[in-house]
Amino acid sequence: MKCALVEKEKAREDVETESFEYQKLVHVEHKNGFLKELWKAEFILQILMQDERFDVNKDVFKGTLIDINKIAAVRNGLTTKDADINIDADMTSLIDT
Repeated sequence: MKCALVEKEKAREDVETESFEYQKLVHVEHKNGFLKELWKAEFILQILMQDERFDVNKDVFKGTLIDINKIAAVRNGLTTKDADINIDADMTSLIDT
């Protein structure tokens, strides 16, 4: 009986420890997300709304505004110009079908 109680207590401590670790991870992710939005706001505040670079479909990636759909291509090593070509080619194939 005493052994079962010790095992339950150990299991409870393990769960509490794991829960605390997950709470820390969630906190870090929220903090990183908040900081990203602050960096983005700082960058966007430098752009006039009438500027042609201002586009709600763009996000700040590596210090520049890039179309959200092109970020994955740029992350995979393509330049933004290559990403434009690939995205446009994909759109053309959709239109042709």
